[in-house]
Amino acid sequence: LTEEKIQRLNEVGFLWKSGNFRTWEERFEELCMWQLQHGRTVPTRGENESISLWVRRMRKYLREVEKGNSVYLSEEQIEKLRGIGIAPGEERPDRRGPRNKW
Repeated sequence: LTEEKIQRLNEVGFLWKSGNFRTWEERFEELCMWQLQHGRTVPTRGENESISLWVRRMRKYLREVEKGNSVYLSEEQIEKLRGIGIAPGEERPDRRGPRNKW
């Protein structure tokens, strides 16, 4: 789904919960618990891949907000992320580097 379609579904109250899916609030709570237990802001992928990837996505959204673009995060969610030390950070280049074609 495109971000626009996701945003439109969110606006009409679409319920995303199914199977192993966690809501934004559940992921945020999971991150806060991790922070309390480990004393750091964000886990590495090796420590907790699901939280790490979620934070990476949230940082991407925060970078978009700084550029003036709209994202599916509410102002309250943006403030919550900032309040626990989640900053946009630098956009990372592809770590895999150039691929050889031979």
